[in-house]
Amino acid sequence: MNDFLNPDVVSERLVAAAATNPLVVAVARAGVAQWLIEAEGAQPCLAELDDDQTHLVLSADLGVAPEERRLEVQSAALSYNALWRETDEARIVQAGATGELILVRRFNAQSVTDNEFPAQLARVLLTAIWWNAYATAEESAPTKPDPIAGRFGLFA
Repeated sequence: MNDFLNPDVVSERLVAAAATNPLVVAVARAGVAQWLIEAEGAQPCLAELDDDQTHLVLSADLGVAPEERRLEVQSAALSYNALWRETDEARIVQAGATGELILVRRFNAQSVTDNEFPAQLARVLLTAIWWNAYATAEESAPTKPDPIAGRFGLFA
């Protein structure tokens, strides 16, 4: 098996995965090895090949937690990172002076070409939507149900 990812193959796989996902609004190529994935209820997700072109890396902006909840959200993100086996090695990182949270998930070449890729991509997008809502909420407990989660039967 070839360990390198061809950008054209990645484009085809992203477009095919998007076609089966009702959350995805659009996939647009942003460079030779970069794509923007727009999903309903989420910030655009950046997909890009790493420098060796052996992994596709998805980065989703989760927002900035309100000052009064920053420690709570950071603690929850650390707990999420501790579950790396259960989250397919996804991580939440903090960047910039404002403390912006970013969900990062790497896919190897086999994962991108595997039949499970559309489902894996959907999990990343749904996770980003949930974390964005949680991280940026003014209160710890949501006061109303999440319409996206309800629509897809999540967290019920």
